[in-house]
Formats: sequence, C-alpha cells, structure tokens
Amino acid sequence: MSISERQIFDNLARDLLADGTPFVFIARGRSMAPFISDGDCVVINPCNSEVSVGDVVLLRSGDAILLLHRIIKKTRDGVVTRGDACLNDDGMSRYQDIIGKASKVEGRKTSPLLFFPLGYLLSLVLRLRTYPWVFHPLSALFKKAFSEKT
Repeated sequence: MSISERQIFDNLARDLLADGTPFVFIARGRSMAPFISDGDCVVINPCNSEVSVGDVVLLRSGDAILLLHRIIKKTRDGVVTRGDACLNDDGMSRYQDIIGKASKVEGRKTSPLLFFPLGYLLSLVLRLRTYPWVFHPLSALFKKAFSEKT
C-alpha cells in the first residue's frame, strides 16, 4: 500500500467511525494468526465505550501504520498492543490513536476470541510469552495434557 493509499484508508475509516458507521476491511498479514488470518474480512465498529484488555483494535502505530492488534495492557496514558502471533509488543499507544474495535471476522459463525473473557485470557497468555521461565513450562504442560496418546 502506498503512502497515499494508507492516508485515504485512514481518513475514510476515521470518517465512517466518527459518523457511527461500522465498516469491513480485508486484514493483511499474519500477525493475528490463527484467529484473524491474512485475507479475512474484519468488521470494525466505533469505540463508543471504553476499550478493555483483550479487545482487538484498529489503531495508528507510532510510524503512522494502521495495525489490527489485541490490547494486552492498559495504563492511564494509553494501551500496549500485540499481534496474537507476535513475540514482542507494539509499545505504548495513546487512546486517541485507537480508530475502532473489531467486532466480527466475516465468514465465521462466531469470533469468540474477540470478546471477554476469552480475549482477556489470550492477552494474559501473550503477556506471559515475554517471561520464558513461566511460558515454556506452561506450554510443555499444555502440549502434554492435550496431545494424543499413541
């Protein structure tokens, strides 16, 4: 996407959401896999209410690129987001950088990991990934518990 196309999309998204109109866009990239895949259509709604940990939001990152990532931490000054498939967070973003909130992945009957409590639990797991001494033993435990016995 060229810079002018990014600006047009950003302006269009902001205008639609400011009028209270949800919109659908095609997600690109693999950062939210497996819950949002490259090519999935995602419905974005205005953030009429306060955002929460676990919400998937469309926001402008520090380098003016729009990201569709999950909130993993909230502070008084902003939010920290991370893609579900990413190891590192995106850093702090201000609340005014949030453009809208994902409400549905089109073509799927439900999108349970977009909503509380599953989204919140997933955000906690994502935060634990930064602590290998906690995450690796838990990961091994889950693999052992859920693997098929041969």
